[in-house]
Amino acid sequence: FVKRGGDGATRWHSDLNMAPVDSKGWVTAWVPLQRVGAVEDGGTPLVFATGSHRDFGLAYWNGREEIRAMDLSRRYHIENHGPLSVGDVTFHDGWTLHASPAMPEGMETRYALTITYFADDGVGARATTKVLPKRLQKFVETEDEMAYKGWINELRPGQPLRHQVFEVAYDANCASDRKAR
Repeated sequence: FVKRGGDGATRWHSDLNMAPVDSKGWVTAWVPLQRVGAVEDGGTPLVFATGSHRDFGLAYWNGREEIRAMDLSRRYHIENHGPLSVGDVTFHDGWTLHASPAMPEGMETRYALTITYFADDGVGARATTKVLPKRLQKFVETEDEMAYKGWINELRPGQPLRHQVFEVAYDANCASDRKAR
């Protein structure tokens, strides 16, 4: 993710509103590729609405545009973890609302990488992470489409999110096999 001097704020959003996926086991790692100052010092780290991933009512009663424009400090504790150095990482649930302040003119370009981890601990309807039904995919933001367009049409709606592009970070079956030996 690149933010240049003069770029506007990244408005409140959750990562799972940006992907055609139904999940309750999604974690994003945000990795700055250089030092990122604290918000108080003009830096642009991610800012989190703590606990928002557990707030079903906010998204149920308000649309995306309303949420993006809200003063969420009335509902949540707003925090950031800046300053961040190379090697620091923040982690957040896929439904956590987060944003980033505008980048002041003349500031050095900020580069960051995200890595997403998701649970694959069930099959069929019990799968924790699966492809959204087609009728719901139309509601997904298309900003991040390049991240999923290479595999989404190869999976059926409702199918667990299993594809060769996804690396397995931890296989519980292999771990239990090792314990049994």
